[in-house]
Amino acid sequence: MERVTRAAVAKHSLNVDVSVEVAMWNPDSDHILKGVLLGRYDPASAVNKTNINDPRWKNKVARFDISMEMIETDALRKVVLVASDVYFESVPYEMKENEFISRNLSGTGKSVYVTTYKRATTSDQWAKI
Repeated sequence: MERVTRAAVAKHSLNVDVSVEVAMWNPDSDHILKGVLLGRYDPASAVNKTNINDPRWKNKVARFDISMEMIETDALRKVVLVASDVYFESVPYEMKENEFISRNLSGTGKSVYVTTYKRATTSDQWAKI
């Protein structure tokens, strides 16, 4: 990387776009909404005026690790994808009459990694590939 021509094409930062649609969630255990409103993930803290305006957390950005697990149809291999340090700029909270409650979340993560596992047909234990 000593040459200027190579430094111009070096990867210096990475952002991971994360987009999720959630339907029929339990608002009492909605960790993303609580985290964004409170500035941290704390399932024991209630979302109320005192906690939202707590000066220790007021300007903090809550970050999450979002994971997705994909299992093949024969159930012998799975891929786990994890986006880390994801933050959501806003959390839409829309309630429609006579429809499932759903939410579309878009955020940005710091990094992403993929792990692949496999298992034998006679075992329930997953082994990393």
